[in-house]
Amino acid sequence: MKLVLDNDFYVEGDLNSFVLYYESPSGKFNAKGEEIISREQWYYPSVKRCLEGYLEKAVGNMDTISIPDIIQKYNEILDKIGGYKEFVWNEKDTLAYSLMNENTELKKQLNNKQK
Repeated sequence: MKLVLDNDFYVEGDLNSFVLYYESPSGKFNAKGEEIISREQWYYPSVKRCLEGYLEKAVGNMDTISIPDIIQKYNEILDKIGGYKEFVWNEKDTLAYSLMNENTELKKQLNNKQK
């Protein structure tokens, strides 16, 4: 699962945590002429805390940002994900789950052939 929040931030989650990723061109170039990308990541135990972390990082220092700016960014996030309740981990979307089902089906087919 990957949730793109804006041009610089996205979230990926698994059964144990949610990771907030930041990737942005730095405006600097390496010796090969390739642009250097600034990257950071932060781990959170829930999507709610992850999005709160995003809000803090995307809006900036909470002491210097106005309440309307914070509310606007918060509303943009909620519009993107459709509310916290709809953005949940679904085990059935995982590769492990699909492999487990495939393995079960193969065992059934093998048993049917042996009969």
